[in-house]
Amino acid sequence: MKKQDESKWFRRMQNRNVHQDIAQAAIKLATKEIHAGHWHGYAEEMYYKDGFPCIRWQDGHCAHYNIVKGTVY
Repeated sequence: MKKQDESKWFRRMQNRNVHQDIAQAAIKLATKEIHAGHWHGYAEEMYYKDGFPCIRWQDGHCAHYNIVKGTVY
């Protein structure tokens, strides 16, 4: 998959006060999940929930990203 194709998944995403470095790390984890076959549509917004950055996807799924451990829940 081309790099430019990956950017379109997050183009419409609204960032709700998530620091840019943390947002980029969460996007990297989300991209790995998409490549693994976990597709939930385009990213709608990113925000903090329970102390972790969270991305709400187009289908309503919300994924929490632990950027220290590199995990998604």
